[in-house]
Amino acid sequence: MGREDSSQIPHAVDLNHCRGRIVAILPAFLPVDRLAQLVNIGTLLAFYHRLRRCVDSARAPPDLHRPFKTRCSTGAILGIVTAVYLMTNCR
Repeated sequence: MGREDSSQIPHAVDLNHCRGRIVAILPAFLPVDRLAQLVNIGTLLAFYHRLRRCVDSARAPPDLHRPFKTRCSTGAILGIVTAVYLMTNCR
């Protein structure tokens, strides 16, 4: 096997390495309560995005092939509202 040229490495890999270094160094300079707040906001943001995709897929054209179908209930919308409320008022 030959050596790979370093110019053929995708830029996304370099970006992920930079993000990884920042995330690894960040806890050394932040207080634990602030770090916990950032983790909570990140988790709520992921939850928001998942619920948003549920609402979007329910509104997509009904003739699209889906392996399973879910109804867009008020639970998803209430979950979005709750996640946004908790993210904005996280202290």
